[in-house]
Amino acid sequence: MCLLCYISPDADVNWNGLETACRNNPDGFGWSLHLGDHLLVGRSMSSDIALQTFYDARLEHPGAHAMFHARWATHGTTDLSNCHPFHVGNTTHTVLGHNGVLPIDATGTESDTAIFARKVLPRRGVKLLDNRRKLADLETWLGGSKLVVFTTLQKMRRQVYIVNEHKGEWADGTWWSNDSYIPNPWDLRWATYDDDTCQTCQRFLTADDVACSYCWHCGTCLDCGAIGSECLCYQPAN
Repeated sequence: MCLLCYISPDADVNWNGLETACRNNPDGFGWSLHLGDHLLVGRSMSSDIALQTFYDARLEHPGAHAMFHARWATHGTTDLSNCHPFHVGNTTHTVLGHNGVLPIDATGTESDTAIFARKVLPRRGVKLLDNRRKLADLETWLGGSKLVVFTTLQKMRRQVYIVNEHKGEWADGTWWSNDSYIPNPWDLRWATYDDDTCQTCQRFLTADDVACSYCWHCGTCLDCGAIGSECLCYQPAN
């Protein structure tokens, strides 16, 4: 489904939320900052690189509009070419990020969003975002999908558009397209273990066990050996 977020100027960035979103949507990452007369865009297949470059850019431009995207691949290849955000058409003045599945025939290597940004929206024109009726038609066509669009075009009424905004949620100056940024309340450290067996039941650990620091076979914490409900390592997230 992907995770798309828009961060208001000067809002505190929820870095824990972005890290969680990257773990839950691991198929490519990207961000953009709106600097008034131009846009900064970064993409990477590595969440560490994407988060670090976004952190550096946000630190330098805290008053900029920002978006971040973590991809869950549904169409197209899982590579850098399908990482969001995408430039609209052959321009540098408008980019978009998308969350959801579009009613587009995407059976090749190009994702549905890439096709939308390259062909569909340029054909209709980004100016439709300023037309109430055409925008409503677009939102209906999108269905459950959402878009964040940044543009520096002087003819546009706004610099930032959130399409189907009501289908996401706001929290502390950040709009999130869904809740995949919220950590599991019992998700601790995503620890790694030198031993490949559970010390309580001696069962071989799976990747899922290690990911949540919990043996799904016997129900004990891999860090302290206590039953999950009695484990002091597990503290619900605030």
